[in-house]
Amino acid sequence: MWVEWAREQSDPKPSWLLPWEELDDGQREVDMRIGEALFHANRALAIAHTPAPLENAEDAHRRRDFFGLVEAARAGQQSLESQPWYPARHGDVVLIHYEGVSDVPASGETYIVEQPDADGWYNLRLLAHTQSESMGQVGAFATEGDPDPLMEMWFEAGPHRLAIVRDGRVVHNGDGAMSP
Repeated sequence: MWVEWAREQSDPKPSWLLPWEELDDGQREVDMRIGEALFHANRALAIAHTPAPLENAEDAHRRRDFFGLVEAARAGQQSLESQPWYPARHGDVVLIHYEGVSDVPASGETYIVEQPDADGWYNLRLLAHTQSESMGQVGAFATEGDPDPLMEMWFEAGPHRLAIVRDGRVVHNGDGAMSP
């Protein structure tokens, strides 16, 4: 793309017209850094515009598209249930990241999945958070006695904001959850 642009210029520098293979190491390094920066900027933009399953369902509801609403709910549930690490297990750590907006700083919450009884029902307990208490419902996804403790946050916050750690290993890094 760069060489094509350079060819369109009335008086391009000779180095602008060199193919990649003929660039010196410094020029290649600059090109790689520019490419990496563009990749991360594009990725960040894509993450910021990834709707949660609930947003897709609400969008269909606003359009009065009943079948779209049902499909959005089904697709959201299927996207969770098709994960290779699903279902949640006792000891899973769940991190949720909330992007900053305007004067509201980015924040996060950390939960742990607990199964206190052998009945198959789970608790999702808030361990820590960086959200200001004045911002609203800290620990809103904490639950007791839930057969699927991740479903609500998967739908409402979206998989792109979640990271799940099992046995000390990240099993789900939802794009924006653990990115710098």
